[in-house]
Amino acid sequence: MKQNCFSETGLLSGIRKLRILLQSVTAVLVPSFFVWTPVYSNPRGGVVVHGDVQFSGTGGNLQIRQNSRNAIINWEDFSIDAGELTQFRQPNSSAAVLNR
Repeated sequence: MKQNCFSETGLLSGIRKLRILLQSVTAVLVPSFFVWTPVYSNPRGGVVVHGDVQFSGTGGNLQIRQNSRNAIINWEDFSIDAGELTQFRQPNSSAAVLNR
């Protein structure tokens, strides 16, 4: 007897093939969700060694608020990519910060 896609065995066979196809596609696509996590290169690892400084922000946006006249910050890495924003907020025009 010849099977066709409308018979019960043909339908079950098609469902099994579809399930295998979906599992294969899922196995390929799910790891790629982790690859597309954005990576930001704003300055990171800031350690204040002198003065009063606070860091805030999310994603590609970093704000460095200096509350003292002078400050020194040691950075693990200091770079800014296109489309990112790093802002230094200082108390006045005579304030100074040394970034190293």
